[in-house]
Amino acid sequence: MKCKICDHTVTPIHSFGQMPIANAFLTEDQFSNEYFFELAVGFCEHCKSFQLLYLPEDRQLFHDHYSFQTSGSQVMTKHFEAMAQSYCEHWLKQKANPFIVEIGSNDGSMLCHIAARNIRHLGIEPSANVAEIAMNRGVQTEVTLFNSTSAQAIANQYGKADLISVANVHFGNMNDVALGIKHLLKQDGVFVFEDPYLGNVITQIAYDQIYDEHRYLFSFNSIKFIFKQVGMELFHIETYPTYGGSIRYFIGFKGQHPIEQSALQFEAKENNELKLNQLETYLNFAKQCEQHKAHTIRLLSDLKAQHKRIVGYGAPAKSTTVLNYCDIGTETIDCIHDSAPLKQGRFSPGKHVPVRAFNNDWAKDADYALLFIWNHAQEVFAKEHQFKQAGKQWIMLVPEIKVL
Repeated sequence: MKCKICDHTVTPIHSFGQMPIANAFLTEDQFSNEYFFELAVGFCEHCKSFQLLYLPEDRQLFHDHYSFQTSGSQVMTKHFEAMAQSYCEHWLKQKANPFIVEIGSNDGSMLCHIAARNIRHLGIEPSANVAEIAMNRGVQTEVTLFNSTSAQAIANQYGKADLISVANVHFGNMNDVALGIKHLLKQDGVFVFEDPYLGNVITQIAYDQIYDEHRYLFSFNSIKFIFKQVGMELFHIETYPTYGGSIRYFIGFKGQHPIEQSALQFEAKENNELKLNQLETYLNFAKQCEQHKAHTIRLLSDLKAQHKRIVGYGAPAKSTTVLNYCDIGTETIDCIHDSAPLKQGRFSPGKHVPVRAFNNDWAKDADYALLFIWNHAQEVFAKEHQFKQAGKQWIMLVPEIKVL
């Protein structure tokens, strides 16, 4: 199989089996027409990219009933407010009439803070339902997919951007995306790309981060390779705890920004300590995923043998990978509680576990809660302190399987 970035041979690493679209929470009448694909990953030794081997079409992922909203998490809402402030203070402050573009702007959780400062901005969002929410918040938004063609059209209509921001947005054709950034960014501009870090996924065995929208999980090396092809270079990085560990990459046209120590040191660590440039690292990861799956199934089976009742807490996209890979259905967990209205009253993709809203006695009949939003564990534990006080326990799967 050929690499989707450099066209060299990609080595298959692991298959997680047939998988539905992770954010496609559905109604009962949609069960019979549910879309599945093989969720399998591979590694390219040439460009160092870790990628899905088979890609669903964009129309399967982004649509008028897309269920993820950034504002559904207080942690992420605060994160994007801080991001907007950082952009204004460090990258836009010295610019005359600056223009910022966000790709995958979702419900406008970041750009609303830019709009509040009367800074020229544009959100690019392919899902009409969340784009409408952003526009109602005063965020100028174009409902379209980002690619080199739309980037050129936006540059022609609005002018080139001083800063382009992308956070947790996932593309099929990264070479075309890079070309689009080249078209849309000013020569002295900055492209900021934030994404869950491949190194954390590998070290934490966080295979739940692998699903349809995460067509690639990026490393320093793979980002460096992709943008070098369009005359750009990675000059600075910042680390954040979001999604179990994310990296914010700062990229500019070659020679426009000094290469900072943060980038040089991070690259050395990735190669020398994490060894993300070596095939053996990923082959070991595949073995660890199978071991993790077996341990998860054994734990849940033991609890059910004791007639314990288990519910899910949070229905993020990554829960779809866990439920389907480990074959966890309603025979194991009664339901999943989630705060997103777009998911409530629907069923989880593939395993069809009912998703319910939280209420004051959501945990009344539960003995255990399986925490799918493990990356928000501290926020959840503080909010749900009465759960433990009632003698009930949490089940964590990442960064290690444990009962708390």
